[in-house]
Amino acid sequence: MEVTSEARPVRNDPKRNLRTLLPLVLFLGVAIFLGIGLTLDPRKIPSPLIRRTQ
Repeated sequence: MEVTSEARPVRNDPKRNLRTLLPLVLFLGVAIFLGIGLTLDPRKIPSPLIRRTQ
């Protein structure tokens, strides 16, 4: 038996590219957002509960 491998044609499908890149972009955005949040000093962030009257 002869085994031949046919090369798959390269498809330049914009929807496929978007489906591939969208999770990566979302992950990087969330990672950057959380990374910046971890560098903040929580004592410098104003709290609405400090001067709250009951």
